[in-house]
Amino acid sequence: MADGELSKNDPAVARRGLVLLFQKGVVEAEALLQQHRGKNAQVDCSLGYIMVLRSLMTWEEDAVSAASDYLKDVEKRCSASGKEMPHIKNPKARQHFLLLQVVEADCMLLRALLYFTKMAIPAYVRGGMLLRSASKQYTRVYAEIESMDREASVQSNGSDDKAVPASDTARAACSFGFGAFNLIMSLLPEKVLSVMKLLGFHGDRKVGLETLQFASRSNDMRSPMALLAILWYHAIGRAVLGIGISGGYEDAIACSQAVLKESEVEFATAPLFNYFRGRTAYLQCDPSAAMEAFTLAADSCGGQREVQHICFYEMGFINVLNFNFEKAAPLFARLSRETRWSSGYYAYLSAMCLASGGQIAEAKELLARLPSLVLRKNSNYEKFVLRKTSRLKKMQLTEDIAQVLLFEVVFMWSYLDFSTQAQRDAVRQLMEEKQPGVSDDVTLLTTNWLVQGALYFLLDQSDEAEVRLRDVLNMADKCVKTKDSQIPAFATLYLGIIYKQRGQLDKAKSALEKAKSSFSDYEVESRVHTKVKAALEEVAHLQKPK
Repeated sequence: MADGELSKNDPAVARRGLVLLFQKGVVEAEALLQQHRGKNAQVDCSLGYIMVLRSLMTWEEDAVSAASDYLKDVEKRCSASGKEMPHIKNPKARQHFLLLQVVEADCMLLRALLYFTKMAIPAYVRGGMLLRSASKQYTRVYAEIESMDREASVQSNGSDDKAVPASDTARAACSFGFGAFNLIMSLLPEKVLSVMKLLGFHGDRKVGLETLQFASRSNDMRSPMALLAILWYHAIGRAVLGIGISGGYEDAIACSQAVLKESEVEFATAPLFNYFRGRTAYLQCDPSAAMEAFTLAADSCGGQREVQHICFYEMGFINVLNFNFEKAAPLFARLSRETRWSSGYYAYLSAMCLASGGQIAEAKELLARLPSLVLRKNSNYEKFVLRKTSRLKKMQLTEDIAQVLLFEVVFMWSYLDFSTQAQRDAVRQLMEEKQPGVSDDVTLLTTNWLVQGALYFLLDQSDEAEVRLRDVLNMADKCVKTKDSQIPAFATLYLGIIYKQRGQLDKAKSALEKAKSSFSDYEVESRVHTKVKAALEEVAHLQKPK
């Protein structure tokens, strides 16, 4: 960046690095970009995107810290160079400094995403403040772009010159960040969003997606990241956040398929895009096609360890839904050995799969070692499995107990939503069969009822679902006493969704608000709140005058 100018090939190198990331993997992409590191803001930013993407796939603290430190350094250098801009009149030089300001804003945006991986309110707030700073920067850049366009229009008035304005490059560069900002803001938890609104900031999901679409079709280096952001939202985000939980995912499927089709020229065989083909098959409730795509992605990713790991995770849950516990256990065990993000969480899943398949002794041995595998005791995932493991020490572990606890995780992580009707009915029958074996424990019994209620809902048997969910709520106080508030919270959420489907919008709103406000201090609180937020938005839309 010290030379103050971008060479002709630098933007192409920056984009090529991100394309290589998806086609070949981190090693090849980083090898290319490291050759130009420190010489050009676009290339440095591209390397930052790779580091952040790796962090978001693994959630490993070392990767998160390294990416955050790197982005801070790039941001600092861009900020120092960008201060010269007000004194520059040459359009091309102004565009160069606009690009520096976009990179600076991108660094803030990416650092905010890294804060959000911590899934804690203080981290959300700090990330939100970074988003606020990034938004101001993008707004300033857009204002300068408009000013440059007006000047160009005046200068070319009456001319036959149809050249593309110099500001178009900066506009394309700014579009990804501006679109991502709007999308992220629209998805933040309510507690953080209320603070951001007080500061005068909000996100428009529609604007965000439209701007990302524009960025994805540009020649800017960020176009592959824009494609990825759109795919993530439709193939993963909407399911995780509950956007479409009660009305289906037809629109998400169509959008995902359109993006995958559009990206075939460059990314037809890219492992990460095959992963998203698997996620899209999930949305279509086609686990067989999803397993095929995940297997292809895992087998073809070479040195892309992060992609392989997220595929193993998905493959593990598909095996669980098919009652192939003996195949799921080693997948989760491998994740426990090879990842540093949450070794204890993966070990818990592996232990529950072992016990569900009748390998009780092996499961007990793994559970005995589990506390030593927990490296981040402030992680909600780790807190959850530590609490479950501690309680299991006081019980006689059985297949019945393990299967109820295993399908509790399957339910909470929304994998039941994407199972086939046959799988749902099979799991429902299994839970009914296991009910007598867990009836002596309030937590296990209500968990069983909760899973049954969700399955009846997915099987379009809302009356039966309501009965089971009300059984849970009749024992809500006991669940709270055992620190299992997630059970009545989820039950109340699903009751609200059932009422919404029936057109009982006032009852739906009341139940959803209760799910958010009546239960607290449990590990998956943010997951419930995001789904409540999405459901309340749907209710508000339905209540609007026609």
